[in-house]
Amino acid sequence: MFNLFPNVETVLYYERKKLIPEPPRNSSRYRQYSSKELKRLKFIKSAQKLGLSLKEISEITTFKSVNQLNLLFNE
Repeated sequence: MFNLFPNVETVLYYERKKLIPEPPRNSSRYRQYSSKELKRLKFIKSAQKLGLSLKEISEITTFKSVNQLNLLFNE
């Protein structure tokens, strides 16, 4: 089994590339990721393991709904 959560440097890279939003910080300046962002990180890592590029993953994550994804695949 492989680790689905990336290391800190990778997460920061994803933030710079706008694959995930920069999360709010607590009073100690630590990033606080929501469950939604953690799911997105897991999705990104899983998609990479399946061979998708970060560009392809970025395009997929811009869709807001399953209906938009269905339109993409049914063209």
